[in-house]
Amino acid sequence: MVIASETSSDMEQHPLDISLRAGFPHKGLESSEAVCTMMDTKGKLQEFTRSITYPKWSRVVGIMSSIWTRIEKVMPGLNCGLCGYPTCASFTRALLVREPTATACPILSLPDYAGRTEELKDLVESWHPVENLAPERPEEGIVLSKPCSDASHLLMADLCIFNGIETGQPMRFNTLDSGVMCDLLKCVTRKVENFKCSRGLSYAWGDFEEIKLHVLKDGRVRMRRAPGREHALRVFARIERLVIGAAICDCCGYDLLSVAVGLSPRGERDHTVMRAGSSLRIVKSGEVSDWAEALNRQHETLTDAITSLRNGGHPEGEKTSLVCEILDTMIRDLAPEIETTTLRVLASAYFVEDALHAIDAIREILEGDSAAKSELDRMVDQIESGTFDMQSQRSPGNSSLILSAYANRINRAMSVLAGLRE
Repeated sequence: MVIASETSSDMEQHPLDISLRAGFPHKGLESSEAVCTMMDTKGKLQEFTRSITYPKWSRVVGIMSSIWTRIEKVMPGLNCGLCGYPTCASFTRALLVREPTATACPILSLPDYAGRTEELKDLVESWHPVENLAPERPEEGIVLSKPCSDASHLLMADLCIFNGIETGQPMRFNTLDSGVMCDLLKCVTRKVENFKCSRGLSYAWGDFEEIKLHVLKDGRVRMRRAPGREHALRVFARIERLVIGAAICDCCGYDLLSVAVGLSPRGERDHTVMRAGSSLRIVKSGEVSDWAEALNRQHETLTDAITSLRNGGHPEGEKTSLVCEILDTMIRDLAPEIETTTLRVLASAYFVEDALHAIDAIREILEGDSAAKSELDRMVDQIESGTFDMQSQRSPGNSSLILSAYANRINRAMSVLAGLRE
């Protein structure tokens, strides 16, 4: 859930009043001599911090984080889609809000996961969803700012990624899927040594463009030691474009990338996540033909990997990330509008890279079980002919269920690509 701590109407106003109020755009991100005078000692700053009163409903985030941590330890984490949901996270979100379509995870029927189905059931039954109302939407995502205690020319700023839920409307989920968020932020963590993202902790942290930065799954982007207002806003805009694909749709619990390529069973329903974004706006436009080269490269990369797998070969050295190439174009000029076509191509690249990881996992299975090769060939034939049937693969009696799980990730990527290239 988005925590607009200092902008909520149920919060007492501090005497110094340096928080940024809704409807008071931008002010507060500038370094203020008056504020520096009033807060001339570290002790006063600490006293101010302790005095902040947070909205009562903000405590729910800690409870939600706790249930997620426990559930993630139970789920297999294969993100195979055999349950009917694209990821384990979207499946468990559906379970927690009692969606009738969330029935069972077939992988948990395997002996290696004995007892986990009951454990998952107990966790879900012990969880009592608490309805929360969306807070006021902060102007351009800015929630709070104040000068750093030891350097008045530097700023501390909290900004927030809008999740598409209008003020006062019920909201069921957090803002960002931490798994997808960390996958997308690899484009940063691979290049910046001091920037990390943890699925288990559900946040990213480190140094980013001269700023000490935290990105939390409730959509908050916390900055420390920002050189100035414009710099802080620009960094936020970059971060938001990097992780917007991880935004969770409140109507179905799917991440934006899954929604963009039609994996949600709700079809053309008005998805709240399509209104997400504080420094950007998603618009339904764009020509797939503009991305023909990128899509052809995705298709070639995937088919080459499948051929290599069937022939017993090994992939070449790591190539440039397909996902990072597209994200680079999104953050290069910081265009205020993101076309749905761009999101669809990004989603396609994401699922292709996911399929490549599945191929690596299958290769390990074959090294320990050469007899599985014939079963793999059968599945790949079905994938290439478009006849791979997920429903038949998910049967608990399927002796090759793990292999089917990885094969379904390959099939998903091929299907998404085919839908864009046809």
